Amino acid sequence: MHICSIVISFFLVAFGQPAWSSLLSVITAFCGYALFWKGLLSFESKKRRFFLAFCWFFGVQAIQFSWFANLEYHGIYILFVYFVILIWLGVQFGLLNLLFPLNKELSFVRIGAIASFWVLLEWSRLFVFCGFSWNQVGLALSANDWSSQLASIGGVFFLSFWVMVVNLLAVRATYCYKTPRACLIWVGCGLMPYLFGVIQIYIERSKQEVVSLDIALVQTGVRPDQKTLINGRVEEFISPFEQWHDVFQSIISTEIPSFDLIVLPEVAVSFSAYLAIYPYKTASLLIEKDLGISEEALRKYLVEPYATQRMIHAKKEWVVTNAFFTRILADHFSAEVVVGFDHQEKETGRNYNAAFHFTPQHSVIESYGKRALLPLAEYLPYEFLRPLVSKYGITDFFSRGKVAKVFQGKVPFAISICYDECFGHFVREGRREGGKLLVNVTNDDWFPDSRLARQHFNQGRLRSIENGVPSLRACNTGGTAVIDGFGRVVDQFQDQYGQIKWQKGVLQTRVNVHSHITLYSILGNYFVLGLSFFLLGLFVLGKQKK
Repeated sequence: MHICSIVISFFLVAFGQPAWSSLLSVITAFCGYALFWKGLLSFESKKRRFFLAFCWFFGVQAIQFSWFANLEYHGIYILFVYFVILIWLGVQFGLLNLLFPLNKELSFVRIGAIASFWVLLEWSRLFVFCGFSWNQVGLALSANDWSSQLASIGGVFFLSFWVMVVNLLAVRATYCYKTPRACLIWVGCGLMPYLFGVIQIYIERSKQEVVSLDIALVQTGVRPDQKTLINGRVEEFISPFEQWHDVFQSIISTEIPSFDLIVLPEVAVSFSAYLAIYPYKTASLLIEKDLGISEEALRKYLVEPYATQRMIHAKKEWVVTNAFFTRILADHFSAEVVVGFDHQEKETGRNYNAAFHFTPQHSVIESYGKRALLPLAEYLPYEFLRPLVSKYGITDFFSRGKVAKVFQGKVPFAISICYDECFGHFVREGRREGGKLLVNVTNDDWFPDSRLARQHFNQGRLRSIENGVPSLRACNTGGTAVIDGFGRVVDQFQDQYGQIKWQKGVLQTRVNVHSHITLYSILGNYFVLGLSFFLLGLFVLGKQKK
C-alpha cells in the first residue's frame, strides 16, 4: 500500500506542472507530495528516508527538467550538467525529509519549519553558479488563474511555501491525526488560494485605469544555426538580408496600419547592433522593395551609428548596421521598436546581450544589458572550459548587465531578456523603477521541440502576477503572448489547437495597459524569507526547550 502511494505521488508530481497538466497541477498542490510522505513515514530509518526521498525527487525533476537533455545544439557535456543538477535537487529534497519525526507527531510548528526550510532551499538556488530558477514546487498552484494570485503576496516562493503547508496538513489529517478538525484545516487551507484569487481579481479590476496600445509582437522563427555560424551547420545559415526581409514582410502583412510598439525577440537578426556589414546599395534596394522608401529618402540615415564609410575595392562605400534597419522600421511605422541584438560597448570593449529601444524620429537609442547570463553559452565560468565550448563555435562571451532598465515611451516599461524573466527580484526592480508594463525578448530555441518554452512562459505569467502589471513576450520560436496583470493570457501566438505556435509571424493586438500595487512589488522576497526564518526560529527554540 505504501509503495503504491509513492508510485502514484511520483506521477502526480512529475506531471503536476502547468507545462504538463493543469489538472494534475491542482491535485499536486492539494495532496501530491502528501501521498509520497504517507509512504515515506512507513520507514523508520532516517537513512532510508533520505535515500528514498533523493531517488523520488531525482526522478520527478528528471521528467520536469527533461528539456535540458536536448542535444540538438549542445554536446554530450550537457548531459553531465543535467545529472549534476538532478543530484543537487535530489539531495535538497532528501535533506528536507530528515525534518520529519520518526513517530507520527506532526505539529503545526514542525509543518511551518519544514515548509520554511524548503523555501530557503529553493531561494538559495538563485545564487549558485548562474542561478537556478526553475521547477519551484509552487508552480503547481500557478496552473489556475485564481490560485496563482497568491504570488502577488510573496512571489513564487510563497506559492512553494503554501503547497508544502497544504500537503503537510494533508499528512497530518490523514495519517497522523485522523480527526474531522484536522481534515477541515487541510481542506480550508487548500481552498484558500482560490478564494483569495477571486476576491483579488474582483477588487483590483474595479480600480483600474486603462491605457490602450496597438502592439506587434514579431516571432522571427529563425533557428540558432540559421543566424549563427555553428561548426558543422554552416550550410544552414540564412543571410541577414533575408532575415530582415522576413521581418518587414511579416509586419506589413498585418491588418493594423500603424502600431504604438513593435517588439522583436532576443538576438532578432544575426550580428551586433552597430556592426557595419551591409552594403548600403543592397540594403536600400531591399528597403525600397519591401517598404517603398526611395534611396534618396534613406540618405539621411547615413550617419553614425547607422552607417559608416569603408574602402571596398579601392573605393569608399557606405556600409550600414542593424541599427540602420531598426531606425527605418521605427520611423516608417511611427512606432517605438524594441529589439534584441548583441552589443559591443565602445568605451570599454565589453560585449552584452542587449535590448534596444528606438523611438520614432528621435536620435537617442536606449539599451539594456542582460543580467542573468547562462554559463558556457553566454559567459565562461572557468577558463579551462574554453576548448570545450569552442568546439561548438562559441568563442566570445558577454559581460553581465548591472541594473534594471525602464524605457520611457507612451507607457514606461521594464525590459528583460530571456532568462532575466525567471528571476522575480530582477523584474521587481524594473517595476519599482516605474515600469507599468513588462516587456521580455526571448530565444528558447537552443532547446528545440521541448517544454522549455512552456516552462519559461509560465515563469513570465508569475512575474505579471507578482508585480500587478501586464507583460508582452516576443520570442524567436514560441511563447509570444500578451499577459495581463493577473497572469491571464490576453492573446497568444498559437495554432488552431490552442498550443504554442513555433512558426514565424506577427501577433498583432490591442493591449489595455493597467496596473495595481501588490505586496510583492513592495516587499519582494523579504516577506516570505522573513516568515520562513521566523517559523524556523520557533521550531529551533521549541526543540531547545524540550
